[in-house]
Amino acid sequence: MMVPTHATCAALLALALVATGCSKPNQETVTSAPAEPQKVRVETPPIQTEAKDTPAAKSHDPLQPGTRWKGRMTQRGKAPVAVLPELWDVELTVLARVQDGIEVETHTSCKEGFKGYSKRQMNLVLTGGGQNEPVGYELSDAKSLENRLDGPNAKTWPSTMKGKIVGKRFSGTWESKVPAEGVDLRGEFDYTRID
Repeated sequence: MMVPTHATCAALLALALVATGCSKPNQETVTSAPAEPQKVRVETPPIQTEAKDTPAAKSHDPLQPGTRWKGRMTQRGKAPVAVLPELWDVELTVLARVQDGIEVETHTSCKEGFKGYSKRQMNLVLTGGGQNEPVGYELSDAKSLENRLDGPNAKTWPSTMKGKIVGKRFSGTWESKVPAEGVDLRGEFDYTRID
């Protein structure tokens, strides 16, 4: 099967110009009988019609709704609370694709007894795909939709995430800064796709 490339298209255009007697722009018209038109067969690859929620589609696009990621998140810095857990277990689920990104929910827990839930929209940018470079995604927060934390004297503050997905790994950083309340928190996360 022949896939049209820039060079193929240029060659077809040259054939068309020669067949009509106009091989160069502004050239005088040839007065002899026109040549028989050339027949050129161009084959194009089939259009991808695979449903987005099939296993094959999910293997090519790791951010389909329903995909789940599990891992850990670290936390350090300062905040006006008595207990500041350093390590959290996290499960992230992609809920939906939205305009330029995804909507996700996360469930978090730690050995200190806190349990958290958040729902957010994240911007999504396709990266990589060059020679010897894997295709991936860069994600950053667009908007927080819901955020809660259960536990003794639990308190939450707005946070932002930035990360990258390559293959079955989603890793990056997060931060929460609210100077008026003395909050300066940050950390890293590293999740692996589990479905």
